[in-house]
Amino acid sequence: MRYFVSLDYKHQDGQYRNSATYYNQYGFTSNIDGRISKYIHVAVDLTGRLQDKHYPQKSAGTIFNDLVSAYPTSVAWWPNGDPGPAREHGENPVVISTGATGYNNDKYYVLNSNMKLDIDIPWIKGLTFNGNLSYDQGFDFTKNFFKPWQLYSWDGTTVDTKGQPVLTSNVFGAGTNNSPTLYEYFRSDYNKLAYGLLNYSTNIADDQTLKVMLGAQVSKGDTESVNAYRDLFASTAVQEMFAGATANQATGGTGNVNARLSYFGRVNYAYANKYLIEFVGRYDGSYIFAPNHRFGFFPGVTAGWVASEEKFWKENVRFMDYFKLRGSWGRTGNDRVAGFQYLTSYLFGSGYYNTTGQYYPYVTNSNGSQVELQTVYESVIANPNITWEVANQTDVGFNANFLDNKLSVEGDYFYYKRSNILWPQNATVPASAGLTLPSVNYGKVQNQGFDFSVAYSNVTRSKFSYSISFNGSYAQNKVLQWGEAPGAPVWQQTTGHPMGSGLYYQAAGLIHNSKDSADYASGFKSWGLSTTPAPGDIKYTDIGKNDTMDSRQQNEDLQEQYPHFYFWVLYQSGV
Repeated sequence: MRYFVSLDYKHQDGQYRNSATYYNQYGFTSNIDGRISKYIHVAVDLTGRLQDKHYPQKSAGTIFNDLVSAYPTSVAWWPNGDPGPAREHGENPVVISTGATGYNNDKYYVLNSNMKLDIDIPWIKGLTFNGNLSYDQGFDFTKNFFKPWQLYSWDGTTVDTKGQPVLTSNVFGAGTNNSPTLYEYFRSDYNKLAYGLLNYSTNIADDQTLKVMLGAQVSKGDTESVNAYRDLFASTAVQEMFAGATANQATGGTGNVNARLSYFGRVNYAYANKYLIEFVGRYDGSYIFAPNHRFGFFPGVTAGWVASEEKFWKENVRFMDYFKLRGSWGRTGNDRVAGFQYLTSYLFGSGYYNTTGQYYPYVTNSNGSQVELQTVYESVIANPNITWEVANQTDVGFNANFLDNKLSVEGDYFYYKRSNILWPQNATVPASAGLTLPSVNYGKVQNQGFDFSVAYSNVTRSKFSYSISFNGSYAQNKVLQWGEAPGAPVWQQTTGHPMGSGLYYQAAGLIHNSKDSADYASGFKSWGLSTTPAPGDIKYTDIGKNDTMDSRQQNEDLQEQYPHFYFWVLYQSGV
């Protein structure tokens, strides 16, 4: 039995004098490993910490912005000790960086646990089992108390009988009538994961190896939160929710869940270290999709031939120390979109006097008084057929070594095709439909290219080691299928162009003088741009051949956000 236990404490202070910013962390670690028998090994690991964060009411960005933008003639403190005026919104940096305006504190409690079980099954040689169970729990509590503060300004002329400036007091705060406010937030979240692996390895004869792995994994998570707000506190002495007024109180809360289940396996076979093949497969289920579309199967295969191990190679290709040809094909899935889109989503309507809301309550007249009734509205329409996004990936390459394995060369060609890409069909459904659309499996994109590496490494007699490598990569993607806006000209459609391509006007020279400007403008029956052509402006091509200069003349250009080709050199050395 082995064990390890530790306690730790960390403190970090802020960067300001009399700062309200500081951080404390308290933690512990406990690791216990034990062998129950010759064949069974267990381990239990626990870690926990409390992150105690303290901040002023204003953010670090606001404080620094006030520092750099303050007038050089503005005072931080008056000679009598009163704080100086605000730059704006009551923001005097020497005040808002302290606790004078309240505090924004957060305590986050975290527990991470992990239990592991390893078994060497004695009655089947080469068969092992590995199991793991982890549980993580977190509690987050935020308390944000805003209290009024005073700043003092001077009109620049008024003084008292002693010649001292007569200051004017200004009160600032966050609540109604600059009253104290309190906002509290609590969140509980947990994640648990369990998996089991069966591994089998054996030798067949003297020159063949077989390895098999089977496994399953399940993960679940849950997050719940509540929040509350009150203002109009009669005093800053009692900073608890019950002490605030109910007139402007607000409450809220959210919750979400996630769950995934996977079954997977791998079979690896090698013959004489020359012929290599491996099969892999996953059967994944995700809570994102409806039960009848929840699971997807994602297989893959890899094969390799170490030609340098062949007898004819060793006898005839002696200048090459190692050469391997390899190829692979695999299918992977993606479910990284908003969950439960197979169900219609509803939201509560806004209050009648909430000008930011689009959906108002149902108002009735009862005995001469209006009564608001809560309403719900359709937020996102359902897509019951939503399922996995799929990527088919093919790679062919080689590895070669020369000069006693000091020089290595590696090259790969790859081709990826993504289909069933998840994306809302906003382009094909007009905004006038008044619908918020779910993700749909309809996009297709391909990406192909190559990458290579040439590296040389050596160790001198003085034990000085060095290596240098030249690396390059080229990739070009193209949209094969996308939801195009109805009526969009062919030259403005995304399909057939790289992802990230933009719409640009096509230049046809410059306007040199007034006559050139008039001749150019006369070539169009309609000019829809915001500025009329003038000397020095760029001439644009009439791509649409419709004698109208507007946004329809923009062309889907091959300009992209990222370059196609990358090249880099890496040098390393040491003793």
